[in-house]
Amino acid sequence: MKYIAPILIIILIAGLIGLYGFGVLFVLDSMNAPLLITIIISIVFVGLIASLGYTLIQRIKEIRKEDDDDLSKY
Repeated sequence: MKYIAPILIIILIAGLIGLYGFGVLFVLDSMNAPLLITIIISIVFVGLIASLGYTLIQRIKEIRKEDDDDLSKY
C-alpha cells in the first residue's frame, strides 16, 4: 500500500513529460527542424523519463529499508 503513491506520481509525471516531449517534437516536425536536433531532444526526454524510473526504484528500496528498520526496533 505504501508503494502506490510513489508509483502513481511517477507515472503521472512521466506521462506529462512524454506529452510535452511529443508536443515539442510535433512542433519541430512542422518546422522541418534538422534530424540531429530532433534526435537530441528525443534523447533528453527519454533520459528524463529513465531518471524518473531510477528515482522510483530508489524510493521503493528506501521504503523497504524503513520497514526493516522499524521492525528491528521492537
